[in-house]
Amino acid sequence: MKKTILFIIILAALGGASWYFWNAWQKSRNQDLKKDQPSFEVVRRTIEQNIEAAGIVEPKISIEVRSEISGRIDTILVEAGDTVERGQKLIELDRSTLQNELSEAERNLQAYQLRVAQAERNFNRLRTLSEQEFARTSELEDAQTEFELSKLDLEVRRTRVETARDNLDKATILAPQSGVISALDVNEGQVIVGATSVNQGTLLMRVNDLSELVVRSSINEVDVMRIDEDTTVKISFDSIPDLVIDGEITEISRFGSEENSVRVFPVEVTFPAVDERLRSGITANLVFPIEKVSDVPAVLISAVFKIRGKQTLVVLQPDGDYDLREVKTGLSDTEYVQIIDGAEPGEKVSLTRPPGMERMTRPIQ
Repeated sequence: MKKTILFIIILAALGGASWYFWNAWQKSRNQDLKKDQPSFEVVRRTIEQNIEAAGIVEPKISIEVRSEISGRIDTILVEAGDTVERGQKLIELDRSTLQNELSEAERNLQAYQLRVAQAERNFNRLRTLSEQEFARTSELEDAQTEFELSKLDLEVRRTRVETARDNLDKATILAPQSGVISALDVNEGQVIVGATSVNQGTLLMRVNDLSELVVRSSINEVDVMRIDEDTTVKISFDSIPDLVIDGEITEISRFGSEENSVRVFPVEVTFPAVDERLRSGITANLVFPIEKVSDVPAVLISAVFKIRGKQTLVVLQPDGDYDLREVKTGLSDTEYVQIIDGAEPGEKVSLTRPPGMERMTRPIQ
């Protein structure tokens, strides 16, 4: 009997000592958690959910300049980067051959004018003789036919003169619009091919209207359905970090394509060239606002953990302990997530998992 009582006393002492040391370890562990764990205070802030994309800045309107006639370039009157006005001379083609063609056409016209006059005199003479019965009817009819044919030939020669004169005018190539010259890849003395219905001809240069610019990008098939065409797009630039411009969505294509195994849809955003530092060819970053909430409780995204299938915050207590608290989240951006329920502004939460969290049985509130 005495041995049994002694055993119980020893067992109770060991149990009490174990509880004491475990409790002391737990308090020490909680203090270490409070001291070592990085934390974040729940704050109120505005959260915007955006879709981001990137593209290259291009002129809204860029016109290719091509010659309507073939020939040899005599003089180039502009350089790449020059600003030109609509109708300004850009290139002069060699005019010697065209001038010769015009002169020849004009001489042919004069010759046919004389032939028409001759045919008319012959017809009038035979008509008079026919009235006096000194000429056969067939002779008169032949003279009349000759006269009519000569008049038709005269109109053909007039058309050839007009064509030759028009070609001579086309030897001077003019700016189709006001803008800035680019893609000037031809040289004086080079022979160029004129544009026709079956041939695009030689590209001489481009004239770019830089008063309005555009960024073309591609959005995946999921995100593109969330974009409202009336949304104002924020545009920033890698090369001009202090500049942010509002842009307008001018086109969302109805036809998609595949890029890197992802279905995407072309999107076009237009904006005014309000800064002289803007250039065609620089990279632009597009931000499409989707949804926004203001003055809501929020924490860093890294503060929300998935514990036992629930979204959980590790809420730090003043005494160094912590609670596992299930939360309901809302919108998120690249840094913060909205807390709809489960935490209040001012509470501190841990940014890392406490040691052994996967094995602990502490309840989630």
